Amino acid sequence: MWSGGVVELCRAEFGSGDYAACLELRRVVLREPLGLEWSEGDLALEEEEWQMGWWEEGEVLACVSVRWLGAGRVKLRQMAVRGDRQGKGLGGLLVGAVLEILGGEGVAEVELHARESVVGFYEKLGFEIVGERFEEVGLAHWAMKHQI
Repeated sequence: MWSGGVVELCRAEFGSGDYAACLELRRVVLREPLGLEWSEGDLALEEEEWQMGWWEEGEVLACVSVRWLGAGRVKLRQMAVRGDRQGKGLGGLLVGAVLEILGGEGVAEVELHARESVVGFYEKLGFEIVGERFEEVGLAHWAMKHQI
């Protein structure tokens, strides 16, 4: 477990209560505003992923899913920060800590699909746009990569 003061980073195991808390945060922040729900098939894919979350006093403040792509590559997915913690640096801390952990696991390249509204956030963390703008879940997105 990686610790930053009273906030700690840990991996939520698929199907656990911590996983359910991360899933609920992702639903509220990312899916609900778009009127979207997950299918059973969507969630079944998550069994092979890592769900990384920042916790404070038993509550998840931010989380991100890590999908293993093989050959030293992963994809970050479904990054969410609780509404009252957005804009306070927690998302950057989460991504930085996850990148550090992934580097220790032999990961060399991280990719993600960033909503257009958060491309600048990821650029500040060292991610670069690759390819052209595309639409996903009804919103403009950009593919981005980062070398560890």
